[in-house]
Amino acid sequence: MLTLLFAITGALSGGAFDNLLDPLEHNYVDRGIVNRSELSLTQHGTISYLHAGPPSSDRLVIFLHGAIFSARTWQVVGTLDALADAGIRSVALELPGSANGLSGPRQSTAHMRTLFGAFVRELGWQHRVLVVAASRGGMVGSPFVFEQPEQAAGYVSVAALLDKPSGANTSSVPALVIWGALDSPGRSEAT
Repeated sequence: MLTLLFAITGALSGGAFDNLLDPLEHNYVDRGIVNRSELSLTQHGTISYLHAGPPSSDRLVIFLHGAIFSARTWQVVGTLDALADAGIRSVALELPGSANGLSGPRQSTAHMRTLFGAFVRELGWQHRVLVVAASRGGMVGSPFVFEQPEQAAGYVSVAALLDKPSGANTSSVPALVIWGALDSPGRSEAT
């Protein structure tokens, strides 16, 4: 996670707002341990995702990217590789509406609220999952944390949007909320 923050900070300091991924792609060394797969979800269509780490692990971290990024962002900052090296299974979802189009067009807010739970069920995961959401990824991750807290080991918000169900004021899931100087602190403080 810190790798992501440092990489983005380094990219921004050079004034590269228009294409943050170029410096990350340039520095990433692909060791061949991250793979791409797809799952077909009844109400969501085919969802593409990257994954790494031992399938036998009882620990899973699922990453949700922001609007201008993709699942590959979590790969090129080295996060998926580092977790695999630590024996932790990791998955980075390609959210519908991503620029690369791998998981189809953007879906309604109602569909996005149920995407994460449907994905975890179809993946066949039987343990609790750590959810890491950046920006728009919070629209997918936060409903899961509020509605299915018994399945969430924790929630990491990287300036993530919050989409809590009506009537839900708190969640018992441990959370780490991170935001930068250029992010909207109000959004993160609400999380």
